[in-house]
Amino acid sequence: MASEFHSDLAADFSKLLVDADDYNVEIRVGEEPNVKSFQSHSVILRGRSPYFRTALSSNWARKDGEKFVLKQPNISPTVFEVIHNGSIDFNAQHNSDLLDLMVAADELDLTKLINHVQDHLIETQCSWLRENLFSVVHVVCRHEACSQLRDYVLSYICGNPQVLFRSENFCSVEENVLLYLLKRDDLEMEETEIWEYLLQWGIANMPSPSSSDYDKWSKEEFTALERTLHDLIPWIRFFQMPSNEFYEKVRQDFKKILPKKLNEDIVKYHMKSPDVSGIKSEILPPRLIPMDSTTINAKHAALISSWIDRKYDAITLSNYKDMSHEFRLLLRGSRDGFDARTFHNHCDNKGPTVVIAKISGTGELVGGYNPTKWQQAYDSKYVRAHDSFIFSFGDNNHSKLSRVMLNSVNYAIRWTERCGPCFGNGDLWMNHANDTTSDNNQKWSSRQSSYEYGIIDRDTFDVEDYEVFQIIRKSPVLYL
Repeated sequence: MASEFHSDLAADFSKLLVDADDYNVEIRVGEEPNVKSFQSHSVILRGRSPYFRTALSSNWARKDGEKFVLKQPNISPTVFEVIHNGSIDFNAQHNSDLLDLMVAADELDLTKLINHVQDHLIETQCSWLRENLFSVVHVVCRHEACSQLRDYVLSYICGNPQVLFRSENFCSVEENVLLYLLKRDDLEMEETEIWEYLLQWGIANMPSPSSSDYDKWSKEEFTALERTLHDLIPWIRFFQMPSNEFYEKVRQDFKKILPKKLNEDIVKYHMKSPDVSGIKSEILPPRLIPMDSTTINAKHAALISSWIDRKYDAITLSNYKDMSHEFRLLLRGSRDGFDARTFHNHCDNKGPTVVIAKISGTGELVGGYNPTKWQQAYDSKYVRAHDSFIFSFGDNNHSKLSRVMLNSVNYAIRWTERCGPCFGNGDLWMNHANDTTSDNNQKWSSRQSSYEYGIIDRDTFDVEDYEVFQIIRKSPVLYL
């Protein structure tokens, strides 16, 4: 299949290939013995990219008689021919050649061509990208213009870190690849494990140490390791390690390679947490916890968890990984169904739950916390709950929290077999008929009555999806 990455570019270059008797530019590409010359016109090239406008300027270009002569020894004739023609037959191109094409296009500042190739690889060559991950990730991390493909590849690695970190080639990974990964919040590894792999990489890329016993290392060897890891160490989330792991895996043997102030601040943090006053080092956020959810992310869950614990100071990015509750998915409307019967089959008698609904069209989230349980009741029944609350997340995740009023605790939760989850006397209700033909277009409603505040500026709304999570309190983690 021939694909036109820029129709006018293709047409212009095709004409030049046929009728080039008045060309004034010669482009020599490749290295001996594989060198080839291409003929073109300066007026066309100047219009195609900033690179050619600069290359053909009077201050920069070299002329041979009346012709401009450009040399590109690092671009192969095969690759440049595609650029020259303006037409790519993806069926005739090996994917490795497409990587070379992107590199050449980046050098020549041909952004549309780069994006065209990236789209093709992501949309049709996922398997090849994963099978050739090592070479692909190095190419895309060297070239800023390959940001779309780089994000795709790095996202895959972050979700499947073993494909790189446990690879036999891990110690040959270039530093800039590791830097990209360490800066990401979605790298799904424990921080201590990341540190151990980083040490493995650093030791492999420094002059060979005299011993595998760190107690026998010289000062010069620790200095060499620090130099090797100097630009990577600031991106390790030391503050997110449990104190015992920080001591055993970092401080005990490698205190010497950490900046003195950082070392002091980490110790102070673990001794004084959550009081961070006096700590000057940047406290990087924990890496995101993947959640089995189509509605909320880990930050939402952490904030809801803090509300359950009645912590009125909003949970920060530096401690949300330590939330005290597990969110275990019981029901997803788009997967299991939106009718009341399905809700009760999945969620009754499961103890405390959180309900989350995503509003159609706006993406706003509304929900509520039931600290008791759900149960069918043929005749509707109100249930007492002191700690129940409802909430919403709007634009920029701006949140509203509304707790049940003291004089309305007897009406905090409503049980009925005809509806799904109902909070208060209409404060947040899922008004679905009790049949399996109901869909997500059935109206939900929210009218302030039993809870402190209204959480949304409309009385009724449709939902795109909704989820119910069983809330399980985690066992406390003991720190040294």
